[in-house]
Amino acid sequence: MKKVKFTFNYDNDNDVWEGYAHGTTWNGWDNVSVDEKEHKRIEEYFGNQPEMDIEKGKDGLYSYANGFTTSIVIVKMEENRWLKEEKIINEIEKIQHDAIQYAIAKVQEKYGMDHGDCSPSLDMEFKEVFTALAKCTYKQLKENEYL
Repeated sequence: MKKVKFTFNYDNDNDVWEGYAHGTTWNGWDNVSVDEKEHKRIEEYFGNQPEMDIEKGKDGLYSYANGFTTSIVIVKMEENRWLKEEKIINEIEKIQHDAIQYAIAKVQEKYGMDHGDCSPSLDMEFKEVFTALAKCTYKQLKENEYL
């Protein structure tokens, strides 16, 4: 498992915790585990709540998977602040969107289409492709250590 930093969605202070990514999600939330020291810190922070009563796994870690609203965060180096991965992907998508829309309009124009109307299902498919491209760009930035 890869070492990561993460937040709990319901933590209004946006405290950052250290753990290990499972590489999976539950209902869109990142599944993570923590060592005993971090688990105790989390328990102290949130108080003695029943949902924090987690058994140590065979790997010696405490799993906050399948039921906890955790999000892995990263540091954006030039601003030296924490941003959620999703926020960065959304920023990338906004930057790419106008250029892609322009290119699509040029193709439509070439084939005689004078408007960009499409069905709701096709519109959703475009949105999914825009998001996939933004995620791919994010991965490229991360792979080349710009994030």
